[in-house]
Amino acid sequence: MSTYSLELKKELIEVDIISSLEAMSELCGIVKSCGEISLSYKKEKIILLTEFKELHKRVNDLLYILYGTSCSISLSDEQAYSRNRYEITISYPFSKDFLEDSQILIQNEDGLTIINRGISNKLVNNE
Repeated sequence: MSTYSLELKKELIEVDIISSLEAMSELCGIVKSCGEISLSYKKEKIILLTEFKELHKRVNDLLYILYGTSCSISLSDEQAYSRNRYEITISYPFSKDFLEDSQILIQNEDGLTIINRGISNKLVNNE
């Protein structure tokens, strides 16, 4: 049985990506909604946890547009409501490039790198 949410997700991943700004904005939204960021020197990675296996292809498409690379997918040890969960991993150096380019990682006024909890103004064309 397919839910409304699942049908909507399937529709959204079929929408054509027109520009790199759209790709960056969409990937930023995906990371903010289901991403886990692991930070350590030259080992930064982003792990997306999802029940929606098809998200892997979409993230691959977005990464290819932005950085000419791909991500990996594996079955997670965790289950949600007795459904399989998948881990989609974006590895270093592309994870670091994306986090900086999307301004998820920013430097504060003291020069320290912090996680920006909002959405960068450069990713939003208008209200």
